[in-house]
Amino acid sequence: MYSKSSVPVIILLLLAAGCSEVSSTLRNCPDGAIEWVDILKFNDVEYHGYVDGSEQVDPAGRGSVLGEVTFKMADNACSDHNLRNGDAAYLPEGTIIYEYTGFSPDFRVLAGNKVYQVQHNDAAQTFDDLFDIHGNLEQLSIDSSYDGRTLTFFPEEEAA
Repeated sequence: MYSKSSVPVIILLLLAAGCSEVSSTLRNCPDGAIEWVDILKFNDVEYHGYVDGSEQVDPAGRGSVLGEVTFKMADNACSDHNLRNGDAAYLPEGTIIYEYTGFSPDFRVLAGNKVYQVQHNDAAQTFDDLFDIHGNLEQLSIDSSYDGRTLTFFPEEEAA
C-alpha cells in the first residue's frame, strides 16, 4: 500500500502537525505552561488577588470605573513577559477595573468581582503610602508565614 520510502515522510508530517498544534497552544514559549500569580497591573501599581476571606465582593462596594484589562497573560505570555499597565494574569481582556469604596485605588481595586490589593508601587515612599490603612486598621499582628497563625499582637500605642 505505501512504499518504504513514503513511511518516513508520513511520520514526519504527523510529527510536524502535532508540534505545530502544541506550539500554538503554548504561544511558542520555550518554558511551556506557566502558573501565574493572580496579578493585575494598572496605573503603574501591581496588585495581587486578595484571598483573605473577601474574594467575592458586594456590588455596593464598587466605586467609579478606573479602566479595564487589556491583556490576559495566562495562555498568552511567556515567563519573560514584562508586566504592563492593563495586564492581568487570569482576568479576561475587557474586565472592568473599579475603585473599591472606602479605599485609595493605589491600595485596593475591584476587578472581576474580586479584590486586588497593592503588591508593588514605585511611587510609594512609606508604608502608609503603600497601604491605605489609616483609619482602617483594627489591630496589627505578626503572623507565621509557615502556617498563618498569629504569633503576636502589637499594643495599640505601637500600632498607631
